Amino acid sequence: MKGNELFKNIFALAVKLTGLWFIYLGFRDMPPILQLPTMVGYTTNDIVTAVLPAAFNLLVGWWLVANKFLIRCGYPDNMKSAVFHHLVDSTENAAAKPITASAAREEKSMDEKLATLVKNQK
Repeated sequence: MKGNELFKNIFALAVKLTGLWFIYLGFRDMPPILQLPTMVGYTTNDIVTAVLPAAFNLLVGWWLVANKFLIRCGYPDNMKSAVFHHLVDSTENAAAKPITASAAREEKSMDEKLATLVKNQK
């Protein structure tokens, strides 16, 4: 494992653990929400002050655990070069493979089918 991948995995673990901590905080803030129906004379301000901390912590926790935005920002992948290298490798492999007789027959039969379809459309 390369050093860069090791640090990326450690950073991803730290982000996920922080997200789990926020989810824990969100569930810890649930008791005031569960007590609202038993309270008499509560106002909308009470509802907001009970729901907002739990909702915020759960939302941030879900974002950190499920989303990989921070990991991509911290360790961006150079996708263009990876795609380019993949295309170069696949063309080199295709040129290196010999064409078998069955593959040549299949290609010829596909060309014939395509030619008949083009003729039938006219």
